[in-house]
Amino acid sequence: NELRSEMDYLRGLYPSAAKRKQVLAEEACDLLEYPGSRMYDEYPDQLSLMKKSREIWKLAQEREQFGEAAPEWEQMQDLIGVLLLQEMLRRRKRQRMRGGSGILFGK
Repeated sequence: NELRSEMDYLRGLYPSAAKRKQVLAEEACDLLEYPGSRMYDEYPDQLSLMKKSREIWKLAQEREQFGEAAPEWEQMQDLIGVLLLQEMLRRRKRQRMRGGSGILFGK
């Protein structure tokens, strides 16, 4: 798919720290990709998204072993939140293009 390869190319241009967080956002969305998932809610709630972003941040802390140079949550929450939302949007669009197998918007 031309659009997918273009997206992959552009993501390849992300700074390395953002690439690592993107992988974590994709993994989080993998776990949310099931029928009835809140990822496909017409209006996902902000609290759940913030909670998922924090989970991604905790996983990043475990995997990246920042040591004393670890950024604070407040420094990372916007980046992680945007990466998560972007990945959710990509999957929601893909689901719609496939004709929505009954899990998007209660169809």
